[in-house]
Amino acid sequence: MPEMEIDGRTKVGALLDAYPELEEPLIELVPAFAKLKNPVLRASVAKFVSLEKAARVGGIALPELLAFVHQRLGRKFDVRRAAGESPRPTTPPPWFDPAQVAEALDAEVLLAAGEHPLGAVRRALERQPPSAVITIRSSFEPAPLIDQLADRGMLVACWRQGEGFLTAFRKP
Repeated sequence: MPEMEIDGRTKVGALLDAYPELEEPLIELVPAFAKLKNPVLRASVAKFVSLEKAARVGGIALPELLAFVHQRLGRKFDVRRAAGESPRPTTPPPWFDPAQVAEALDAEVLLAAGEHPLGAVRRALERQPPSAVITIRSSFEPAPLIDQLADRGMLVACWRQGEGFLTAFRKP
């Protein structure tokens, strides 16, 4: 079988299916990756989340993550070819008004209950009038959630807050 090409577009699920021995080292490198052990996330998110997005979620530079994966697999890796990620801001965007927050969710609570945050945020947005803001607090950057709702026309912003992230979605 030929070697799997691994770059920022590689899906986390495909990587771990091909190289299950990487799961524990990845969790040691980035403790936020322990969420990969959650069956809800593993069965859904890992299938379409790229290493680029996983790096953002984990707060690690993509070149560092790729170098680590390649090194663990005994491969050479050219850091100069990898594109780095810019860090998330620590302040909310100008359009965010805490007074307009209609619902505040917690990703950790949802995941512990076996619920995917995407569904909870979608339902919350459906219940609200235009211009309402829904927030979700998480210990990780919810990159897939951000991308999916931005693609559906929601105004989205994510910023660091304390030890985690606060992501706001504003209904158009």
